[in-house]
Amino acid sequence: MPAFEVKGKVFFITGAAEGLGRGLAEGALSKQGKVFFIDVNEGLGKSTLAELAEVHGPENVGFAVCDVTNRQRFEETFQEAVDRFGHVDVMVNNAGILGENRPQVLISINLLGPINGTEIAQGHMRKDKGGKGGRIINMSSVAGFYNVFNLPAYCATKQGIRSYTKSLSLVQDKVISDFQALCQSKAPVTGLESATGKPLADLMAHSLSTVPPTLEQVVDGFFKLLTLERMNGAHLMVTKEITTFGEVDFHPTGDSYPPLAK
Repeated sequence: MPAFEVKGKVFFITGAAEGLGRGLAEGALSKQGKVFFIDVNEGLGKSTLAELAEVHGPENVGFAVCDVTNRQRFEETFQEAVDRFGHVDVMVNNAGILGENRPQVLISINLLGPINGTEIAQGHMRKDKGGKGGRIINMSSVAGFYNVFNLPAYCATKQGIRSYTKSLSLVQDKVISDFQALCQSKAPVTGLESATGKPLADLMAHSLSTVPPTLEQVVDGFFKLLTLERMNGAHLMVTKEITTFGEVDFHPTGDSYPPLAK
């Protein structure tokens, strides 16, 4: 039995009408969890809700329209989930886009969105505030570790959310909730193509020199990360070839740069 049991847990997942978010929702439901998801696409969200409810039961899944950059609406939909299921155990900040031509929008969704979600969930989960504790997973990217010449703003958001998540994990004992980041090589979601045009999405994969993982690989990696006994501060890198855990390290080079060859 895993250290963290999914069965009976309540998940709040952003950007889950399609792609990876939907895959995570299906994974949680198949493990007998409950899911409340949000998305900006009302039509697709309702369609996904109907399909998930038909398979897993309408009592186990809920949906609301929400833009993660709208803090007030975000708080309202989170409260809808609490009212529906009694509490939230797992917060998954998954919503994200590509779009170098709109850096303000990109930053608002990819960085401020997860920060909004983390703060809202943290306020609900804190045991010193009457909560039950919980786990928060922020979706980063392989671009959270590497620099990509044609995606500077995107890299900034993904490196930013990875650093934000790691920083919060350092004060975990005070807030009584756990923080993780999941980084994947070009998330296998249709939203990347629809947000940017397929050529840029392909160029991203080429620039990162990694083979994109399948949706199943990322979902499987997500639940490996989620169910760790000690997961606070951990990150998980998922590519086609590897799935590996890690922690962020600083590698000093001494009093010269670049490092001298050995």
